[in-house]
Amino acid sequence: MLERSKGITLIALVVTIIVLLILAGVTLSFVAGENGILKRATNAVEENKEATAKEQVELLVADYKTQWYEEKYVNRNEVGNQKDYLLDEFQKGANTEDYYVKTGEEEIVNVYEGKDNTGNHILSFTIKEDGSIEWKEKVDKKGIDIRYSMTPNGYTNQNVILTIKASSTEGNITNLEVPSSWVKNEDGNYKITQNGNYEVTATDSTGATKTTTIQIQKIDKAEPLNFTISKDVTTDDKIKIVANVEDAEESEESVKSGIGKYEYYINGEKYESTEPNYSMAVEEGKRYENIYVIAYDRAGNQKRSENVLSVGRIIYVSNEGNDATGNGNSQKPLASILNAINKAESGDSIKILAGNYSITPENVLVQNGVRVDVGLWDHDKELLIVGENEKTILYYDAINTSTAHRRPAIKIGTGTILRNLTVVFTPQATDSSTGANNAIFYDCKGTVENVFFRTIGSNVPSYLYGRSK
Repeated sequence: MLERSKGITLIALVVTIIVLLILAGVTLSFVAGENGILKRATNAVEENKEATAKEQVELLVADYKTQWYEEKYVNRNEVGNQKDYLLDEFQKGANTEDYYVKTGEEEIVNVYEGKDNTGNHILSFTIKEDGSIEWKEKVDKKGIDIRYSMTPNGYTNQNVILTIKASSTEGNITNLEVPSSWVKNEDGNYKITQNGNYEVTATDSTGATKTTTIQIQKIDKAEPLNFTISKDVTTDDKIKIVANVEDAEESEESVKSGIGKYEYYINGEKYESTEPNYSMAVEEGKRYENIYVIAYDRAGNQKRSENVLSVGRIIYVSNEGNDATGNGNSQKPLASILNAINKAESGDSIKILAGNYSITPENVLVQNGVRVDVGLWDHDKELLIVGENEKTILYYDAINTSTAHRRPAIKIGTGTILRNLTVVFTPQATDSSTGANNAIFYDCKGTVENVFFRTIGSNVPSYLYGRSK
């Protein structure tokens, strides 16, 4: 009996091949189809790039909002509304290696292509009036695209280095036309020496062209304006060094970058701050000499204060004080302003707490045989005499006596600051020395800030300023 042969018949072979082809087609569709693994992976990459770009833009917006707040409310600079400030900051070149920003007057466009230049979508958004972001629908990018980045990204007192990259989805870039004032470096980048709006035109192999306006408003070569520094006593018994600095105004050569930081030099030590004031604790018995400030704008230009300060101890005067047992510190204040001035040295501060104080007239000098008595006199020292508030009230009665003329209320010299108090002045009747008898100030060369005056008396005029004949 013959055995039956084993093997695959032609029909079975054909069926097997057909089944394998079907399986291959299903697999290919699963991997490379419209909803296949590869497509989903590509979409995932694009979605990740989109999310990353959005996150980076939102972080930039948050940083710019912080800058706007500091400029407007801390540095007291005129920076306009928040929306315009954010648009301006983006226009200065918020670009990285992974994405870049293009701007219009009302719209900001963020392109997130990456280094390999394979992306083909853009994200656009607008800045709303309240400073929030409104994202727009994603669209395909076709034709010529011009991207650029600037170094440095922030303000500078040097030249700007500009990198430009142009590409086209329809052909190769055949020409890139830039302003004649630009200097091309060996590495292909451009050196920009002046602020301005510059047009760049790219042409591709199809003959198509595109022009982009690049705004450069980052160069600031003007140093801050001249300024002086002053001091004040804080509520927590520290001395505050105050630097009221203004940046140079915008010009054709320079933008106004704004003050960026301050360096406070105290006894040779440097203290950096972004604030226009610095509070220092004063050690008992220690003096601080040659205090000055260097202010820097955001581009790195600097200016040193025209004056220097010295700081000594704080001497307290209070209605609860005692001239016999007090030593002038906050726990044992003095009772008399005159006693505090006598004990003070140049650079010391006298803090007069809220209350009512009578000023005892002092003889200053005799001019042409006329005795001049003054209510508040700094004894030619450089002092900070500061009240606690408007409820720190000094009374000075300049009515004539039989022995001497009672003269003006206040005489302070250069370097002394009088601040935060009220002076109640009773002038004496006019005599042969006229104005000096009725004057609030006499030969006053110091600084008076936030000081209020009241004059009392029956039909007696008073002068703001007077001199003895």
